[in-house]
Amino acid sequence: MSGNSYDLTKLDSASFEHMINILALKVLGAGHTGFGPGSDGGRDGYFEGEAPYPSSVTRWSGRWYIQAKFHAPHLSVDPQKWLLEKIKSEVGEFQKPGTRRTWPDIWIIATNVDRKRHLDPT
Repeated sequence: MSGNSYDLTKLDSASFEHMINILALKVLGAGHTGFGPGSDGGRDGYFEGEAPYPSSVTRWSGRWYIQAKFHAPHLSVDPQKWLLEKIKSEVGEFQKPGTRRTWPDIWIIATNVDRKRHLDPT
């Protein structure tokens, strides 16, 4: 892994979500809305419009959902599996008959779960 690495497990779920919303506000712009704790309809942050993301040259536009998935160190022994289960659960909520959830054009899931590192057998 290149670059700086930060131990985000020192945060709690609420602090992590707050940090993600602050970053989204900084990157996407003043139109970003963060939501407080509670039922969030599959989003912790929301933005509608065009933003300089993923770069200032390539700008994406549409309905954006920002979702924070914080994994506490004691939560499970396989954080990657936990994250995939959470994402599958969220997708399932969007697919339920009669749901009030609307699919976003852009769905960013921010997490503190590190990618799996594979050992080089050589």
